[in-house]
Amino acid sequence: MSLSRFSNNSKKIFQRLLIMRFSPSNTTRNIPNPALRQVCVPRSEEGFFKYERDWSRDKRYVGQKLGDTPTRQVFFLMLLRKLGHTYELYPLFVLYGIFFVFLCITVYVSFERVEIWLDRSNPRPPWDWERVRDTYWKLPTLA
Repeated sequence: MSLSRFSNNSKKIFQRLLIMRFSPSNTTRNIPNPALRQVCVPRSEEGFFKYERDWSRDKRYVGQKLGDTPTRQVFFLMLLRKLGHTYELYPLFVLYGIFFVFLCITVYVSFERVEIWLDRSNPRPPWDWERVRDTYWKLPTLA
């Protein structure tokens, strides 16, 4: 296969991808029409009223509203999508944040106190009393 044939095919493939990308998708064409019968608001009532049926969980239509199908979304992003309406989750997020901070601090402090015997020039390990008895109070591993 020559390179010229490859470049011609790649141009055609690229054009097809662009056409598919910018063409209207099935989800925009498959949205139902507004309901034929609307609820009439009494003239004595004030304010805005617009009735629309909720078609997002109807199997006949492909398109869904954002945040309405948790199986198609990442679980954590699904929780954060409607934070304005789920104010009861705020304390949980704060507790998770506090827990994560304390977990990071605990891991850091515990790894700071680990003594690894990398320098083998001395026959005694670093935790041996004869090796550290003169400088033990200066070490960061002191509890």
